[in-house]
Amino acid sequence: MRSFCKPIALWLSALLSLSLLAGCDRNTGEYYTETAHSEKQTVLPSESDDSGINGYYTLKGAVLNMVNMGLSEDVFRVGQYSGDLEADLKVIIQEITTAEPIGIYGVSSITVDQTRILTYRELAVSIQYKRAAVDLRSIVDVRSDYDLHSRIATLLGTLGESRAFQVTDGVALRDRIQREIYAAWMSCGADAPGLDYTAADFYPEGQDKTILEIRPQYTVEQEVQQAQTQQILAQAEEIAAQLPAEGSLHERLDAVSFWLYENVEYDYSAQRVVNETGGEQRKSVRYTAYGALVDRAAAQSGFVLAASVLLDRLDIDHEVVTGTVGEDIYSWITLLDDRSSLIFDVTALENEREQIIYAADDGAELFIPW
Repeated sequence: MRSFCKPIALWLSALLSLSLLAGCDRNTGEYYTETAHSEKQTVLPSESDDSGINGYYTLKGAVLNMVNMGLSEDVFRVGQYSGDLEADLKVIIQEITTAEPIGIYGVSSITVDQTRILTYRELAVSIQYKRAAVDLRSIVDVRSDYDLHSRIATLLGTLGESRAFQVTDGVALRDRIQREIYAAWMSCGADAPGLDYTAADFYPEGQDKTILEIRPQYTVEQEVQQAQTQQILAQAEEIAAQLPAEGSLHERLDAVSFWLYENVEYDYSAQRVVNETGGEQRKSVRYTAYGALVDRAAAQSGFVLAASVLLDRLDIDHEVVTGTVGEDIYSWITLLDDRSSLIFDVTALENEREQIIYAADDGAELFIPW
């Protein structure tokens, strides 16, 4: 029995030794697996090693996405890359910080550290910002004048402190932006109690695609303006109860105009200030619905804002438009009557024009929108 078991034991021992020797041909590490004596074998990145960054455009897109999100640090894995990675990084950093609007607006510096890990490279990207992350994430793309007008009106009507927009017609918009702000403010009704000054800056200037930042300053503290808005609405409710709830649209508009004419003092000197400043004057209470409905003395804009608030109380759909009448910067109201477009000239009587309501075509040569 012993003579039989001994050859088997020797055979098993030899087999175990061969297995151990075979195991010496492979070496496993944390990031890779390599085979000894296989220098001619091509080592490709595994699927998990490749982040999708494979060239200039995907790399720039990844860094820009960090900026859009306001991220200060991120790490990208780059496997197979077409092009010169080091050269592309230099160009991308320069373009983002000196040519891309969001980079000019919000980025101070970008640095990148590289680490090679056999089958791929890790790019540790660090970004220093001039703006808070929430400001960068809140930038809105604006692609029409109407969209911009609505968003500025929302900013002013809610007494917002600042807002940034990405626009695609910065060169043309630069010369008319204060007009756009004034026209938007005029559409705020009771939510436009006062506006001191509105700064508008472009990043960069002189370029069609740009970041527009608007920073309003108001005439009084937010709590005071909110209280004034409530007073405007309360007065409008009382006055609207005195006006006809039925009748033709023309009759109801006439009633609004005559009430303002009989009850509110018209500030003629204010029009000169508006014209001289191009509508950038400090919009104290005389220029607001508060002046007309509460103080009972107002400029032309105050009459129109008051009329707009009254029409809201009377459930009459309308829109406030600002532009010029003759040599004056002027505002009026447009609305529909049986699908016909009308112009409601709120201060026609104060400005010695007999007609108050015009068909849109009849008033087209007199009322010129901005």
